[in-house]
Amino acid sequence: MFSLPDPRLRVRPAAAPDQPFLRDLYASTRRDELARWGWTPKAEAAFLDMQWRAQQLAYAARFGTDSDGIVLHDEAPIGRIWVHQQAAAWHLVDLAIIEQHRGRGVGRALVCQLQTAARGAGAQITLQVRRDNRARRLYERLGFQVTGQTDLDLEMAWTP
Repeated sequence: MFSLPDPRLRVRPAAAPDQPFLRDLYASTRRDELARWGWTPKAEAAFLDMQWRAQQLAYAARFGTDSDGIVLHDEAPIGRIWVHQQAAAWHLVDLAIIEQHRGRGVGRALVCQLQTAARGAGAQITLQVRRDNRARRLYERLGFQVTGQTDLDLEMAWTP
């Protein structure tokens, strides 16, 4: 992984015991969206579990699991960063932070450190973000440009 400027933050490889945390983290990123649907808690839980499992399988098949990391703050898990690195292009597969730590600069620190590492390797960083995801504004502030779009997502890239 890579080092972070705040000594209380670090990233370690994800492992099998992290799966419940990662599932809950995924659910927290979809809460606002699901609240608009008016589903029962049981229906939401079943949907989220199915979606999370599908996402994990798709990510692992497409990107491997070597660079799936758990973000720690004072050794407690607070997020995930998954970066698929190839020689000239790195793809930020997933970046998510638990609700209590959102808006505190953790995501910014992670992306800035990723940019520093990519700059050193001469690699571009690509990602996909939902159009309505507030992280989009962070990526734009950090120099990512829209390179494509779908009905729901924007494809973005940063070049050193």
